[in-house]
Amino acid sequence: MWQNARYLKQRDDPEMPVRITVNGRRATERFELPPPAAHFRRGPERGAVALSATPRVELFSRGLRVRAASTLSDLLPASGRATDRALVRFDPILAGLAPQAILDSERLDLLLSRADARDDAALRRLVDLAQRELERLVDRQLSALCPTPLR
Repeated sequence: MWQNARYLKQRDDPEMPVRITVNGRRATERFELPPPAAHFRRGPERGAVALSATPRVELFSRGLRVRAASTLSDLLPASGRATDRALVRFDPILAGLAPQAILDSERLDLLLSRADARDDAALRRLVDLAQRELERLVDRQLSALCPTPLR
């Protein structure tokens, strides 16, 4: 439940997760990542990008996980890299500089098994949007650590 459906959302209030408990423990959560992070919504597409100790990218459709990868570009099969449908685990990266992203869209064209999404314009648009948000987050973090002099 936690790995594949933790971001299920209410139909009448898409910002609120469905309340599901397993053995008395809450199994769903808000669609967000811990700071430093940036969250975005563009119509039915939503996402969050962050910097953390381990890289992780997950693709969801209506709150159900359909794909996991190590980088945003790995979500696109045309990149020539294999994707892994399991939650990806890596050794920690220095000082929390690994990019993380969670992406969700109602526009994804899912395969019949719901185990993956087709490589189409909707998927590419969502990945491009997340890439831009991640670049903005990195720029903000760098500016906070090393401000540009006024001169």
